[in-house]
Amino acid sequence: MSSDSPIVKNTEFFYDDLKVFRVENQLFRVPIRNLIDESEYFRDMFRDASPVHDPETGEEGASVDHPIIIGDETASAFVLLLKWVYKRKSSFSRDDWLNCLRMAHKFRVPKLTEVACKYLSNQTLDPFRSL
Repeated sequence: MSSDSPIVKNTEFFYDDLKVFRVENQLFRVPIRNLIDESEYFRDMFRDASPVHDPETGEEGASVDHPIIIGDETASAFVLLLKWVYKRKSSFSRDDWLNCLRMAHKFRVPKLTEVACKYLSNQTLDPFRSL
């Protein structure tokens, strides 16, 4: 290896894409690559996005002091989304699957929509419970 060769980041295994999200009173720091791969919502959010930078506050999502705020959502539902996106966890309760389906619709995650619908279609739902 030549010492004159420039140092470059490996495009497959160099993760500098961690972002911090705040949902309710909880902070989450996750690599955005999985979110971009699975979610049209997050893909649109980060596609060709120049960082939101304000000298007073810093880049949005870059630190716990300047998280990306996910409003109108519960931290527990966001955890379900992250468990599916990052761990492919699928041993959820029926109520969790209903939340997954809602989150999949909200954040445009087609694969999760498909999996949640498949699971829920095999379940007997009490119509009064949904009211």
